[in-house]
Amino acid sequence: MNPGTFYRTLRQMEKDGMVCSKWDTSEGGPARGIYLITAVGESYLKFWSESLDQCQKMMNTFFQLYTGQSAQTDKKDEQ
Repeated sequence: MNPGTFYRTLRQMEKDGMVCSKWDTSEGGPARGIYLITAVGESYLKFWSESLDQCQKMMNTFFQLYTGQSAQTDKKDEQ
C-alpha cells in the first residue's frame, strides 16, 4: 500500500473517531506517530468482522450449491 494513502486513511479514521494518535518522542530521532484503536473503532471492527463472516458463509453456501457438494463433504475435508 502506498504510504500516503495509508496515512490519509489513518487521518480519516481519526476524524471518524475510530483511532486516536499521539506522538512518541521517547527515543532519539524524529517523533513518531502512534495510532491506537478506540472503543468506536473496536465496535466498527467487530461489525465488519461479523459482516465478512456472514459474507463468507453465503459464498460457501453458493459454491456448495454450484458444485453440488454437501456441507458434510466440506466438514470431512476440514478434518
